[in-house]
Amino acid sequence: MRKIFLAVLAVMIMMCGAAGADIIYTTESGNMGLIEITEDGVSAPAVKYSGAGSNAFVGTYWDGEDTRVILIERSPESYDRALVFSQSNMTTPVGDYVELDGVKDTRAVANSLYGTSIYFASYGSSSLCEFDTENFTPRNSYIHEQENSRDIYPHHVVGVRTDYRYVYALIDVSPYRSLYLRFDGTLERDKEAFYSDEIDSSTSSMAQTGSGLMFACSDGVKYFGRDGLAYAVSSDSPVKSICADDGSGFYFMTQYQSGDVSFDVIAHYSSGTSTISEHESGSVSMLVKDTNYSVLAAVTGGKILLYDMEDDTLIAEYDSTELGGVPVCVSVRSALGNTNDTSGGNCNISAAGVIVFVALMIMKRRK
Repeated sequence: MRKIFLAVLAVMIMMCGAAGADIIYTTESGNMGLIEITEDGVSAPAVKYSGAGSNAFVGTYWDGEDTRVILIERSPESYDRALVFSQSNMTTPVGDYVELDGVKDTRAVANSLYGTSIYFASYGSSSLCEFDTENFTPRNSYIHEQENSRDIYPHHVVGVRTDYRYVYALIDVSPYRSLYLRFDGTLERDKEAFYSDEIDSSTSSMAQTGSGLMFACSDGVKYFGRDGLAYAVSSDSPVKSICADDGSGFYFMTQYQSGDVSFDVIAHYSSGTSTISEHESGSVSMLVKDTNYSVLAAVTGGKILLYDMEDDTLIAEYDSTELGGVPVCVSVRSALGNTNDTSGGNCNISAAGVIVFVALMIMKRRK
């Protein structure tokens, strides 16, 4: 009976902010496109917006009521700027450009639970920046300073994630070392919630999996266990991207060099590691997943590949001609969060109460 209740409860949670989780992408030619995924299959890519710039980042965030798509024109020199779209209309922005003061060359975004804040991992300014989702005014920020004058390597914030309590940042400080930081919403080091730990390798990204927070490192996939940092998977080649599967495992992509050519290897770790495919690398190597229909999207070799996560078979492959350009970034068209208006929205109390009531009635009748 407990399994029934948990299953129904999971459906209830998914209703809070989870809509269609189709694949969004950007291209070097400045296009933002969409690949729709349904029970009937996968649609052909469709360009929805043009003029995004050659190095545009695309992501999603929860604004307290709905998922928003954010298209960021990245710049290593000046501050980034962004356009915001409704997930139901990706052809027309909801307003003018918003200036992201303090943010340079965005590498990741994450939202607060109730969607009042959005956080940016700013690679170029080595900072973690928080903005109000209503009008994109800056709130808090953390700038990571180099530790001493002998520190010859530039520091870069390469990842940000959030959960119900904390904001997590991943900082690459050298080819041999990274830092993992945990904050409360103020992004201050002198608060009780702050925590810092060292990762003894260069780290490109992190992902929340069923087994906890995982890190894509230059020598494998690592996580913090009870006894500190540990290997989930060791590798002779750097891990470029990592993505959770539908259980307690994960997918990861390594990259190795053979002569003058580099290759991406997509692998799946569950009870063990299995190689899914290998491809000549392109300018971007990246993994994301569509949770609704268990589809893994991989950017490799200038293409987007889609895999069925139930058996890791290839179900679609799109090249630059079909995509409207060489892919630069990929995301899913959904973001999770709780509504900040209990009287309505996508997950109001009355709807949640009905679902829980039904679950309890099922349990009672089965006893």
